[in-house]
Amino acid sequence: MDYIQHRLYKAIEKTKKRQAGKDSTIVGYYNVLIQFQLYLMFACVWDKREPELARTKRMEYLSAMKRATLGTILNVIMELDSLGAPILGVDKKFYAQVMEFIKPRNAETAHGILIPGVQEDGYQELAMKYEAIHKAIRAMDIPILREDCKLYYMPGDGSYQVVVFDNEDYDYQDLNEQLVKTLDLHPRELYYYFGNICYKISPFLILREMPNREEPYEIYCYQEYNLKNGKFEYKRYSELAQNVSYSEICKDYFLSFQEEFPHTISKANGVICNKFENNYDYFISTSPFDSYEQKVWQFIKNGKSNACLTIRGGGGIGKTALIQYVCTKNIFEPFEIGSFQYVIFCSAKDREFKQTSGLIGHIKSIQDESIVRCYEDIIRTIAWVLDMETELKVEEDIKAVEDIFVHTSGILLIVDDFETLSEEDKKKVIAFSARLDVTKHKMVITTRSQYMVGEEYYIEGLDCGQTTGFMRERFKQGCTESQCRAFEQLIQEKGIKKKIFELTKGLPMLAIQLGNILVLNGFHENALVRREDEEVEDFLLGRLYSYFGTKTSKILFLIAANFFQYGSERILHDDLQTIYLLICERLKIVVVDYEQDLNELKKLNIIMVEADDIKVSNFISNNIISQCEDALRSENDVDFAVFDNLLFKNVIDLGMKDGILAYCEKENAIVDDAFIKVFVFDNLVKYTNDIRFSILEKFVLKNLNYQSKLRDLYRESCKFFEIASVDSKFVFWGRKYGFILPELADKRDVYVDEVEISAEYYLQEIVHELEEQRDAIDDFLIVRKRGASQSFCLDTMQNIRGRLGSICNVKLVKIFSLRLEGCNAGLQEIKDLMDEISYTKEFSMKENDQYVRLEELLKESK
Repeated sequence: MDYIQHRLYKAIEKTKKRQAGKDSTIVGYYNVLIQFQLYLMFACVWDKREPELARTKRMEYLSAMKRATLGTILNVIMELDSLGAPILGVDKKFYAQVMEFIKPRNAETAHGILIPGVQEDGYQELAMKYEAIHKAIRAMDIPILREDCKLYYMPGDGSYQVVVFDNEDYDYQDLNEQLVKTLDLHPRELYYYFGNICYKISPFLILREMPNREEPYEIYCYQEYNLKNGKFEYKRYSELAQNVSYSEICKDYFLSFQEEFPHTISKANGVICNKFENNYDYFISTSPFDSYEQKVWQFIKNGKSNACLTIRGGGGIGKTALIQYVCTKNIFEPFEIGSFQYVIFCSAKDREFKQTSGLIGHIKSIQDESIVRCYEDIIRTIAWVLDMETELKVEEDIKAVEDIFVHTSGILLIVDDFETLSEEDKKKVIAFSARLDVTKHKMVITTRSQYMVGEEYYIEGLDCGQTTGFMRERFKQGCTESQCRAFEQLIQEKGIKKKIFELTKGLPMLAIQLGNILVLNGFHENALVRREDEEVEDFLLGRLYSYFGTKTSKILFLIAANFFQYGSERILHDDLQTIYLLICERLKIVVVDYEQDLNELKKLNIIMVEADDIKVSNFISNNIISQCEDALRSENDVDFAVFDNLLFKNVIDLGMKDGILAYCEKENAIVDDAFIKVFVFDNLVKYTNDIRFSILEKFVLKNLNYQSKLRDLYRESCKFFEIASVDSKFVFWGRKYGFILPELADKRDVYVDEVEISAEYYLQEIVHELEEQRDAIDDFLIVRKRGASQSFCLDTMQNIRGRLGSICNVKLVKIFSLRLEGCNAGLQEIKDLMDEISYTKEFSMKENDQYVRLEELLKESK
C-alpha cells in the first residue's frame, strides 16, 4: 500500500474511535481514497499504453480526461487495461464495485467530499457500505494496490538523490546513475513503483515541495484542465480537512501528443503549424476579451467580405494573447480537424516585456530563429508549414511559395507585431494579402500602428470595473483563497479601484505587474504608487512615432505632450483643438481631422478621452517626446519654433482666452498669418471685435516694413469685419505708425473715434475690471468664512488670479505702449485698486512686473 493510501487508512481507523461525527468523516475519507486510487490507476496505465495508441485514439482519451467524472475515468481505465496484456489486472468485478461506490456518492454527497460532523443521519449505513466496497476491491489483489508500492521523486538538483515514499514515511536515497537510467527517472517528475516496474504518474499526480514546513512534500491529484491558461487544476488529498487547491501550467499537455518536425508540429487533431511559444499563459476571458475572442473567431470562420483582419491596439493590451487563444481554443483543441488545416504564425515581435521580479520589468530581446524580420522570413515560414524545400535564393523562389500558398485551401496566416516590419516589407505583405481567396484563406495582422489591411478590429483598454475584474480572475487562477480575499477587501476601500485603474491605464500587462506587486506587499494600499519604470515606458511607447499613420496625428500628440511637459495633465478639448488648428495652419496642412487624430491617440493609450477634456498618460516622458520631435523634424523638415513654448506656458497659466492675449504682448511672441487666421479671422475663442483688432495691431507692428503683408491683412480683414471699422482702424494705425496703404490713400478723412483709441479710454476700462475683481474677492472671502468646500475655493481663487493676471499682462502692457501724458490720475487710481486687492495675500499683485513698472512711472511723473 502506498504512502497516501496508508495515511488515509490510518485516518479512517483513528476516526472509528470517535464518539460523534465519525460516520460522515469516514464517508469523506473513502471518497478521497477511491478517487485517489482511480487517478493513480489511470496515470499508471496511461504511461504504458499511450505510446502504443494511434494519434486519434490518444486524442479521444485525452479529450475525455480534460474534465472527467469518476465514471469516465473508470471506463477509460477498463478500456486501456484491456487493449493488450493487462497492466492493472482489473476486471468486471472491479468495475461493478466502483460503480456501487459512485452511485450513492452522486446521489447523496453531490460528487463532493463531506464536511466532518455534519448531517450524521444515514451516514452510518453509507460508511459501512463504503467499507465493504473497499474491502472487496482490496481482496481482488490488484498489483497497484499491494503493500510493496513506492513513490519516487527526483528533485532535479543535479544529483541522483531521490525522495522515496514507502507506506509509512519518506526518506532520501542516493541512487547510482545506472539505476536512474534503468528506472527512467527524470527531474521533478513523480513515479509509482511496483512489481519492479516504474510508472510516471505526473502530471496527473504531482509532488509539491513545501519548503520550511514540517511536512516538506504534499501530493496533489488532478481535477481538470483549464484551457484559458494551460493549467492543470489539482486538489491535495493527504488531509481531508485541508483539501487545498493548486494549479500548475502544463503547457499544451493535451495537445502535445503529436508529430514534431524541425520547424513544424502536427497537432493532435492533424492541424499543421510552425513552432511558436504561446503568449496566453495569463489569458483571462473576462469582459471585454470574451467578446473579442468570439468576434475574431467568427471573422476567421465565417467572414466572406474580406480575407484579412487587422487587430489594432496599443502595447500591452493583449493582441498576441488574443489571436493565439482563438487558435488554440477553436483550431488546435477540437477533436476533429475543421476548415483550417494549416496555421502559420509569423511573429515580428523582436522584444518582450518580462517581469524579473515583482517590482521591476525588463525588456528582453527575442533571438529565436522563428522571429520574422522581413517579408522573406514570412515566406520561409510558409514554406516550412507547407513542406516546401526551397532556399529562397532568388525572387522566383519567393513567388513559387506565394503561388503554392494561394492555391492551397484551409490556411490561416498570422503576422504579429506588423508595425515592426520595414515600410517596404509592409507593402509586400499588403500586396500578398490582396491575392488571397476569402473561401480558402484568412490572414490576421496584429499591430499598434495605423496600418489597416482588410477589415479592422480595435482592442480597447479595460475600463475601471474591467481592470478590477481582470485582476480578480487572475488572482483566482494563481493565488490562494486568502490572497483572493485580501484583494477583495482592498478594493472595497474608498478610491482604491480608481487608483488601480490610473496606475494600470487599463492595460492587462500593467494589471499583471501591479497584481504581482500587491502579492509581494501583502495587498497593502501602500503598494499602489506610481513607479518610474523606464522599461515599461520604453516597451509601451518607445517606438511611438512609427505607430502614427498621419502627420496631423503626430502633431496632435506633440501638442498634448507639450501641455503635459509644462504641468497640464488634463487639457480641455477646445484648447487642444485650437492649438492643433494653429500648428496645422502654420505647417500649411490643408486636410485635418481632429476627431480622427484624437481617436488615434486614444487607441494607442496615450490619452484618456473624457467629456470635456483629455488626460495624458503619465508614461510620456521627455525622452519619448524628444524621440518623436526628432523624427518629425527629420522626416518632414518641421521647424520646431511652431511648437512655441511661450504660447503653451501662457495658455496653461491663464487659460486659452487670457493666455493668448498675454502671449501677444510678449516681445518674442509669434503673431504670424496662421495666428491671425485662427484667433482673429476664424475667431476660435470668440473674442470681441476690440480684442481681435488689438491682436491685428500686434501683427501690424511686426510687419511695418512689409507693405505687401499689411495690404493683404487689410484686404483679408475686410472679409471678417465691417469695412468702415477696418478702414477706421487701418487709418489710425497708419497715422500712429507712419505707413500709408494705397487702398486708403483717398480715405484719410475717415472718422476715427479718438475716445475709443485714447489712453483714457483704456485706463477707465482697467479701473472698471479691477473693481469687478475686488468685489469678487470680497464675495469669495465671505463665502469661504461660511465653510465653502475646498474644491470651490480653489476653483474660485484660480479664476480670480487668472483675470488679475490678464489685466496686468495684457491690459497694462497695452497702456504702457500708448502716450500717457496727463494720465497720472488714472494711473494712480489703478495702483490704488491694485494695492487694495493686494491686502489679501492670495491675490497680491505687487510682485507682478507691470505693477513695478506702474510704480516707476508714477515716481517719474512727480
